[in-house]
Amino acid sequence: MSILDPELVIPSERNVSSLEFWRRLDAWTARRDQYIGLQTLEALGELLGSMPAINGLPKHDLYRITGRIVSRPAPISDPARAICEPHFAAGYSPFWGHPDNVARLALDIGSADATAELALATDLRAWPGKLSDPACSACATAPSQLLGTPSDDPSLAWRAWLSRQSWGLPEMEAHAEKLFPRVHFATGAWTRAADALPRGMSPAVLLHHIGVLNDHAQRIWRDHVDTRMREQQLGSLGIEASLDSPSTHKNKAAMDERKFVVDGVTVTCEWHTKITPTEGRVHFTVQEGRVIVGTIVDHLTT
Repeated sequence: MSILDPELVIPSERNVSSLEFWRRLDAWTARRDQYIGLQTLEALGELLGSMPAINGLPKHDLYRITGRIVSRPAPISDPARAICEPHFAAGYSPFWGHPDNVARLALDIGSADATAELALATDLRAWPGKLSDPACSACATAPSQLLGTPSDDPSLAWRAWLSRQSWGLPEMEAHAEKLFPRVHFATGAWTRAADALPRGMSPAVLLHHIGVLNDHAQRIWRDHVDTRMREQQLGSLGIEASLDSPSTHKNKAAMDERKFVVDGVTVTCEWHTKITPTEGRVHFTVQEGRVIVGTIVDHLTT
């Protein structure tokens, strides 16, 4: 679950009439996967009752912006989630937001589902420190991911959540859209996934492989056109990957196995990550900024 930092919602007295402040919130509210905590929601209600005029922002636009989030209150959990306020507050410094926002946020997080993994939509300029102290066991309930721009996704938080559950490949496939929102899977991509993991190997290895493709493949393909550089970049992230060999390219039947239909379009996935040197392949391609996984399999014909 992803919640809005009150830094984005409740301005300081100095910034209450700032057009920049409300434009920043406008960009975030266009997303429909963000929730607003109860304390922040109550503070916003009080604020709207005494709002001064904002130069450049008509009131109907202000209500349009705030109306998007007041309809998405964060679910309240009982019992409350424990929160380590000393370490939590130490990492926070208001940027455009109200000084009381860190206390509001602590209460918002404290009322969230204790079993859910949290991501925090925020302005990273308000967090010069850390959300938590790794040496403090009470910090374990802090949000596991900061989303610094509206284009960021909370998939890291979802992967952290999954890693704490009793899970396997069926759960990974069931939550694939949330775990890997930048990856498009061809129909049937998961059908042979169980064959991709050698006996006794944890599915966390596959989670890491596809996670790297989700988080970095678009950037790597944008910044590098050379095959060797792409291999090196993936390798630096702990993933061995390569194109199919020239001999495989000469084998029409083998190349046909690498063709998949995604959204009605046939694509060839000749790039593959290697779970081991001889077993486990994630066949993928990056086309027009889209990361496409064709199949997860033991090995295709070469």
